[in-house]
Amino acid sequence: MPLYAIQTAGQLDPFLQREWLLTNGTGAFASSTVVGCNTRRYHSLLCATLTPPVGRYNMLSRLGEMITLPGQTDTTWELATNQFREQFHPRGYQHLQRFELDDTARWLYRVQDMQIAKEFLLCWGRNVCGVKYTLTPGKHRMRLELLPFLAMRDFHSLRQGSDARFQVHTWPGHLSVTEHALQMHLSSDAATWEAKPFWWHGHFYAIDAQRGLDNFEDLWNPGRFVFETDQPASVTLWASSQPIDQPNWDNELKLRHDSLAQGQGPTQPSSSPLPLGGGLGRGLKATPPQLARCQDPSPPPPVTARLTRSAIDFVVPRKTPT
Repeated sequence: MPLYAIQTAGQLDPFLQREWLLTNGTGAFASSTVVGCNTRRYHSLLCATLTPPVGRYNMLSRLGEMITLPGQTDTTWELATNQFREQFHPRGYQHLQRFELDDTARWLYRVQDMQIAKEFLLCWGRNVCGVKYTLTPGKHRMRLELLPFLAMRDFHSLRQGSDARFQVHTWPGHLSVTEHALQMHLSSDAATWEAKPFWWHGHFYAIDAQRGLDNFEDLWNPGRFVFETDQPASVTLWASSQPIDQPNWDNELKLRHDSLAQGQGPTQPSSSPLPLGGGLGRGLKATPPQLARCQDPSPPPPVTARLTRSAIDFVVPRKTPT
């Protein structure tokens, strides 16, 4: 059972006010609302830390997700949700049925007789994330288009205007984007890449507006990954702030799960327990005296598991105590 499971049933509220967070032990994180609408400048699918645990940059702000039926291009269903001033577009929350959060974040969408399960993974100890879509097309042949929207800026600032000069290099199934000293790498295990660069202006961040901050941002999309199927299938998109070989989803998920279970950061030796309190259940490693008080093999109550997980999300090992 996931730590959190929320039935949304196609509703925007109150799920626009509920947020999720995943961290990776280095200071990097991913966060947004349950319905996937970014409401603050800190929301993103990959906020990388380039000088751990600081130097954070909002790299991949969000994904556009479009479903079409080949031969019926006049009908498009979108899964994303964005706010522009007082208007929401698109309204993908109308197709969202369920959200779950544990080692990964998961969304279940239904469009007519098609089902799309989306799962987000933030790799442990690296500025890498993966988004896996499991498609059940029903009686249709369906086409999924994934549009990465890039911010590539300090996570405290906002991308204003189209003054950025993005340099793009592509090869089959992979592209790199450079903007000044920042690099973004995108790839897919099954989708093909189509270059269609354009800007989307005026993303509105309601929480920033409530705080009296600048609250509009312009995001750049270099193109889209395209995948078609008439059979149950899955396709994964990977994003990273450095060149990498395409990760293995199962291996990365196991590493994340094991690291969270042990309460360890990527540079934390396994024999060096974190100096945090007892009564930890599934989560933070206890010191030997505490361990003696935590031998109950029964699963922890849900509130204990959730509090433990929340504490782990804020643990970032440093190479030095300062």
